[in-house]
This record gives sequence, C-alpha cells and structure tokens, in this order.
Amino acid sequence: MIGFRFTASALCVVVAAGLPACGGGGSSTMPSPTPKYTIGGTVSGLQGSGLVLLNNGGDALAVSASGSFAFPVAVASGSAYAVTVSAQPGAPSQYCSVGAGAGTVAASNVTSITVDCAPPPFTALSNQPPDVGFLSLLLTDGRVMVQSYNDSGAFFSLTPDAQGSYVHGTWLPLRHMPTGYAPYAGAQAVLADGRVLFVGGEYNLDQYSLPFAPSGLTNMSAIYDPVADSWTMIAA
Repeated sequence: MIGFRFTASALCVVVAAGLPACGGGGSSTMPSPTPKYTIGGTVSGLQGSGLVLLNNGGDALAVSASGSFAFPVAVASGSAYAVTVSAQPGAPSQYCSVGAGAGTVAASNVTSITVDCAPPPFTALSNQPPDVGFLSLLLTDGRVMVQSYNDSGAFFSLTPDAQGSYVHGTWLPLRHMPTGYAPYAGAQAVLADGRVLFVGGEYNLDQYSLPFAPSGLTNMSAIYDPVADSWTMIAA
C-alpha cells in the first residue's frame, strides 16, 4: 500500500491555481482619488499688459489677453475661493474689477467669474499740488486755479504740459488774496475776458468758531487777473 503525506505548505501549492489565496479570504480595494476642479471665468476689455489675478491670496495667474482663464491649481469640492486683482494692467493703464469672485466649489469647475477691464476712473497726477485743494476753476488760458484748504486766501495753478496733459502738468503759487478778504464757499465766476470774480463767502479769514459767528460772513468781493497775477478789491 502506497501512502502520501502532504504538509500544509505543499497543499497550498497544489491548490493555488484554484484558490484566491492561502491563509485567509477577502479582497482589498484602492481608494479613488479625490476629484479636483478648476477656478476660472472670463476676462473682457483687457488692452494693457501686466494683469495678475490671485485666488485666496495665492496661486498667481498672469493674464495677457481677454478670454477665458483658469488658475493652475485645482481644488476639491467644498473648497472656498476668492479671486482678486493683484496687479492692474498698464500700457495703456486700465482698471480691472472682479465679479462673482468668491464662493464655494460645488463638484464642478467654476467658470462664472468675470474680470472686466476699462480705462481707470481717475489718473494720479505725476506732480501733486503743494497743498490740499478746495475750490478749482478752469481758466481761459487752460490753467486750473485751485484754492488752498488750509489757507482760504492762498491759491495755486496747474499748467498742462506741452502735449496738453494735466497729468504731467506743473504747479505754481498765485498771488494771495487782499488783506481782510479770504472766504470759503463764496460765489465765483470766470469772466469772458479771463479774469475771475469772487463775491462774498463764509468763514472769512478762517473763522470756524461754533456757534457760527456773523463775523464769519462777508459781502466783500474781488477780481483776480491771471495775466498780471494780481487782485483788485471791488468797492462796496
């Protein structure tokens, strides 16, 4: 009689082709990667260069032309986003504003952000005035006459450059108002001959006491001649 002996390890080898594994059953599954979504939208009206957008203060994106855009870093669903302008375009100078720039990712790419670019509403002057301005008048010679906020009797003028630009213009002080007459909130008019008429006013000679004193009101008047840079009081 012939007998056979099998060890546990040998048996495992014999039946390996028909069993998934020895020493236990079951199986394991690799986790699926978390889906990521892009943050983007559309830029319109861009003519200048140098526009840079940020998402949540980082992930900088340089935009060179109008059209669709998307930040390079994708994020998971449920992530917050906040798009801002880090650098405004220049040459030509423009102001770009962001619309619908903040929200939360909801299991799809964000494509609804708008960035609208247009000429800036204000352009900073290359040369700032010598003092805080209050009243401004356009003179017939093209200069701008400005009254000082800190001294109501002081004036200065802005002269445009050779190309007619006020942005690169120059400031010069003008003759101070006559002694005793230096009001705020009076009536002013540029006359046809180029001279400037000042009539009456409040807070004469910087009288700002409260309660308001009648002495702060004045019915005096004067005419300024920009050619001679001189004032002439008008008799009452």
